[in-house]
Amino acid sequence: MNTPIDERTLRTAAALGIDADSAPSHAALAAALAHAAVRIHALTAPGQTALIAGRSGAGKSTLLRLLARRPHTEAVRPLRRGQARARVAALNRRMPLALWSRLLARFGLAEGRVLVCRAGDLSAGERARLELALAAARCETAGARTLLVDEWCSVLDRPTAAAVAIGAARWARERRVRLIGATAHDDLAAAMLPDVTVRLEGQDGQGGVRWTVCEWSRAG
Repeated sequence: MNTPIDERTLRTAAALGIDADSAPSHAALAAALAHAAVRIHALTAPGQTALIAGRSGAGKSTLLRLLARRPHTEAVRPLRRGQARARVAALNRRMPLALWSRLLARFGLAEGRVLVCRAGDLSAGERARLELALAAARCETAGARTLLVDEWCSVLDRPTAAAVAIGAARWARERRVRLIGATAHDDLAAAMLPDVTVRLEGQDGQGGVRWTVCEWSRAG
């Protein structure tokens, strides 16, 4: 049952030129995104990649939060204050240094100086890649089957973003981890060649959200 719209809201909507009756319903929006989350998860198997594309505000981050509720799922997280003060070599003590170095290299951090730098002293692009490497390491040590990446490569220059995206997709295939990234940059699809591409196209006028699976394939 729809809640009646009060007079003040109607007057405000009229002043702004908005049809108050077509205001989006949070319940409908949540249901549409929940459906998209189920669909994305069903279309991708461990080792495959999915790219969630769409303009800012289309619901990409909300969709990732819904996917994060599933078991055996890790997400890229910002560095904590203590991590920022630590040397990169010491950030992942659960993995032998040689393996940690190779994992860093996979995500574009192959320079030896990175290992002895404090994480907080790295550039914004290097920190983004380090956060991705740390999330990948958590997947490997905890046995997670899905890795979620919001604002996928958003702070990187485009050639570096393409290289990191390719490296991440290769890592996901090798480790049999489902990699799901969200981005407003359309160029990543060409770089990653994802198994599934989902485009969020905005609200549908009924409180839900339009979304389409643009392309998908099941790799053998």
